[in-house]
Amino acid sequence: MAPKMEGIAPNKAVFKFVGIFTEMDGELQYEYHVVKSAVDIAVKKTQTTYPALKFEIASYNISPTSIDTHAVVLAAQKHCNQQVSCFIGPSASPELEPVAKMAASWKTPICTAGGMDVTFLDKILFSTLLRNGIVLSRLVHFIMIYFHVFDWHRIAVLYDDTDRWGALIHDSMESFLKEVDHEVRTYFQSFSSQSKLQTNFTRLLWDLDKSARIFIIIGTGETVREILLAAYDLGMGNGEYAFLSVELFNNKKAFGEFTWYKKDDPRNNEARKMYESLLLVTVRVPTGEKYTQFVQEVIETSKKEFNKPVVESQVNVIVAGFHDCVLMYANALNKTLEEGGDPSDGYTLIRKMWNNTFKDGNNNYR
Repeated sequence: MAPKMEGIAPNKAVFKFVGIFTEMDGELQYEYHVVKSAVDIAVKKTQTTYPALKFEIASYNISPTSIDTHAVVLAAQKHCNQQVSCFIGPSASPELEPVAKMAASWKTPICTAGGMDVTFLDKILFSTLLRNGIVLSRLVHFIMIYFHVFDWHRIAVLYDDTDRWGALIHDSMESFLKEVDHEVRTYFQSFSSQSKLQTNFTRLLWDLDKSARIFIIIGTGETVREILLAAYDLGMGNGEYAFLSVELFNNKKAFGEFTWYKKDDPRNNEARKMYESLLLVTVRVPTGEKYTQFVQEVIETSKKEFNKPVVESQVNVIVAGFHDCVLMYANALNKTLEEGGDPSDGYTLIRKMWNNTFKDGNNNYR
């Protein structure tokens, strides 16, 4: 139900979104033309749902290496030059952290499908931030519950320290274990996929075998396969060992291909046997009819506006999360106005979005 808003409706109050996005940001992978199409679709939906209000969005494809288009500079410029109702993005932690801190000081809501880092659990420092996406603390908590169910207490973690995603997983697990879970003993071992010297995974596994029988492997699909084959060579396919890895979502460019099969590889049978010992954790992707319609709408919009072809896998959960950020803000804004609240008080408004569940076409928003 849209608010009455007798004093506002005649002049169509304008609420402005500023979208700040970074393609292939090192943490979460998406293409700018895809995510822009998704948020544009969301703005049109909010305009239809709340006709007494007027929404606008300006989206930007930023570069973390250029000071002129850096997220911090852009956010500050837009805050000074126009009244920003809500920031959408950025997603990568290095860009999001300073922008979210500034947004808190401005009392401006900021919603993102990123911000996976445990740093953003601080709701005092990031008092106007909503993360509507993959949160590593939840992922790590799920993994730890799984370990307790099977009574596993000695875990080895192999992670790629040259990959931002691998480093984040390491930091989240280490933080969680220190502060929450004191029953699981974890041994961390880093490796470098970018090193000129090939990593000796057989030696790493041999050393860790002295301390653990459960191995978490954080790396690309190709790296996971390589490590599992090294484990096979050490006789770890005998049922006494278990392996776990994480594929956030299906994106070969970002995470590689998680499969035992490799064309013309004589070790396919050995890799297949080792994959029987692998638990692959991934994010659940909605499968309903409305989500399918949303994916097709993004594909059509992107083709029309950017003349770029889009395949279904490019419309991933991160893209959907940004789309949902717009809808969630509009819903909270509507409630605020109905209650006679101040729409410019982002501190209060964002709390109507925290720990709140309501349904729309794509998903349950929390």
